[in-house]
Amino acid sequence: MLYFVVQSIIAYFNYPTQTSVSFYDEWPQNFPAVTICNNSPFVYDSFIGSFLNYTNSLNLTHTNDTTEFSFQQARYIRDFLIYKLNRNESVTDFYYPLESMLIKCIFNGMNCSVNDFIQFVSPVYGVCYTFNAKVDHTSKG
Repeated sequence: MLYFVVQSIIAYFNYPTQTSVSFYDEWPQNFPAVTICNNSPFVYDSFIGSFLNYTNSLNLTHTNDTTEFSFQQARYIRDFLIYKLNRNESVTDFYYPLESMLIKCIFNGMNCSVNDFIQFVSPVYGVCYTFNAKVDHTSKG
């Protein structure tokens, strides 16, 4: 019996494994999608005036100070955006356009432009833009 216990312990510490590694060299390599977001979801100058009108009209906050943003005001941002969307009002002016963030875009030696990005809304970062190499691009050259 001691023999089997010792054999079991030896087998355990040998860590027997079987590993199979394969390497495939594919050319050309597919480039992954790249997403660009601004860390600040809103263009403050575009947002603050309309937001203060909303909060003041509902007596939520009473301030015309556009230099500081209080915690009390921040609680109403979500309500403000829902209010605007429910009234079919555009909120795109509040977000950073890709043109303000993208300096230059080159993929596989070809120029790409803002038309090669797909826009989506992130609940954290506002509007984000994704470049996917598998999508046909509009820019040639």
